[in-house]
Amino acid sequence: MLLEVCESRLVVNLQCTGLRIREVIGRADPFAVIYLDSRVPRAGYLTGAPAPPPEIPGGPRDARWELIGRSETRHGTTSPVFAKSFEIPYFFERAQRLAIDIYFRDDAR
Repeated sequence: MLLEVCESRLVVNLQCTGLRIREVIGRADPFAVIYLDSRVPRAGYLTGAPAPPPEIPGGPRDARWELIGRSETRHGTTSPVFAKSFEIPYFFERAQRLAIDIYFRDDAR
């Protein structure tokens, strides 16, 4: 039996609107970090086994999250449009989970 992998590449562009900064003093200098759950689609991709149950993303990323990349820092804005694009693998008919964390750079510390 021959199984073909239906894989393509997906380009992700990021934009945020109205980010809330927690510090009263300081500037909004956001940047993004993007991760892909490395367990999906590999888990059962060719065997037909079910994918692991979803978990709520948040907190520190554990080893299952593969770092795709970091954006540039957009200075002085709470509604950044990031110039950097991210290319990720896309598997047809498979659930894939992407996590995007937004941080504010604090160069003063």
